[in-house]
Amino acid sequence: MKQLTTKKIYLYLAFQNLKRTPPREYPDTNEMMVTVDEILPALETASGEFVGFSKEADDINTDLATNKISQEEARTKIEELQKRVGVFEKDGGMAMVTAEMSPSAFGIFVSQFERWGKGDSGQQRMGWFNKIEDLVAFKKDVAKANV
Repeated sequence: MKQLTTKKIYLYLAFQNLKRTPPREYPDTNEMMVTVDEILPALETASGEFVGFSKEADDINTDLATNKISQEEARTKIEELQKRVGVFEKDGGMAMVTAEMSPSAFGIFVSQFERWGKGDSGQQRMGWFNKIEDLVAFKKDVAKANV
């Protein structure tokens, strides 16, 4: 097993970006299967609370869409959630965590990071990170795990 140790927020960003990548962007169905069966579960587990926050936001939006709550109630709940996420990002989000996956799944993950992690210059696809320092730090953590 390969172990990638990096900041929790970085693994969550990778998780969210891979989860939202449309099937047409994958080079083959094998990579899609490995992503769904191995990579996403490993990243989700390591991302912990961030995934919970995301699910909570989805639930609020679903309740709003189905008229279970009003626009004002949704806004209040989202604002409260954003405050909790902000506090967590500063504390728990910077914690070092480990995602574990098979060597073959890790190899695919590395190629996905190389392919999509920084985005493209034409801004057709946003990268996984907003700051160059974060991208470089994650790249270094990936390189350490790939030894």
